[in-house]
Amino acid sequence: MQVALQRLEGVDRVVISRQKQMFAVTFKPGSSFHPQVLRDAATAAHIRVIRFHVSVLGQVEEEGEKQFLVSGENRYLVVDSPKLPTGIRIGVMGVVDDSTDPFQLKVADFRPLKKDEDEESVAKKGESGTGS
Repeated sequence: MQVALQRLEGVDRVVISRQKQMFAVTFKPGSSFHPQVLRDAATAAHIRVIRFHVSVLGQVEEEGEKQFLVSGENRYLVVDSPKLPTGIRIGVMGVVDDSTDPFQLKVADFRPLKKDEDEESVAKKGESGTGS
C-alpha cells in the first residue's frame, strides 16, 4: 500500500502504522486533497478507510451564515465548529466527511498563521509537536 500511495500525484510522504491501524499521507505544498483516490489505493490493499483526519492551510470565506475553508482547489464547508476568523491564513486540524458535496470539515483546532509561515514550516512544526 505504501508504494501505491507514494505514486499518487502530489504525495510527499507516507507513513503507515499497522499497530495504530492508520496511515498518514503528507502532500507537497500546493497539492489538492482527493479522498476518493486515497480510498481507492487503500481498497486495492484490502484496507477500509473509516475517516480522514486532516491538517489544512487556507482562508475562510463566508456565504450567509455558512463558512468555507478554501485551500487551493479544495473548498470545505465548516460544520459543528467554532466560528473561524476570516481574511487571514489559518492552519486547521479536523475531520473531513467526503460523502458530501462540498466536503464537510469539522474543526478540532485552528490557529492563525504568521505572514512568513509557509506550508513547509507549518508541517515541520506539526511533525515535532505532540498529539494523540
